[in-house]
Amino acid sequence: MSDQWDYEQRWFTIYLIRNRVNGKGYVGITIKALGGRLAEHIRDALEKKRYSANGRRYPLHAAIEKYGSHSFTIEELDRAYGLAEAQELETQYIKERNTFASGKGLRLGYNLSFGGEEPDLPYG
Repeated sequence: MSDQWDYEQRWFTIYLIRNRVNGKGYVGITIKALGGRLAEHIRDALEKKRYSANGRRYPLHAAIEKYGSHSFTIEELDRAYGLAEAQELETQYIKERNTFASGKGLRLGYNLSFGGEEPDLPYG
C-alpha cells in the first residue's frame, strides 16, 4: 500500500453538515477541504447518484433535494491523525449530537450508522 492510500498516515477532519431549516445534522470524516466535501454531497444528492444498501436514498441526500443546497452548512468538529482515531471521534460525535437517523425517540440527524466505517474513497 502506498502512503497515498495509507489510512493511518493522514490527517482527517470530523465534520458536521447541518440543515438550517430543521436543525438535523450529519457527522462524517474526510481528508478533503470541507467546502469540497459539502459540494460532493450536494452533487450526489442532486444527481441521485448514491443509495443505501436497501436501495433507498441516503437521508442526507434526500434532505438536500427537499430543502435545497442553500439550507445546508458544514463545520469542522475535530481533527484526528489516522483513520482509527477519526472513526472513534466520528462515533463519539454521532452519539453526542444525536445525528442517527432511525430508531426509537427523537432523532436529529441523517447518519445511517453510529460511524466507524471505512470512508468513501478517496477518504470521503
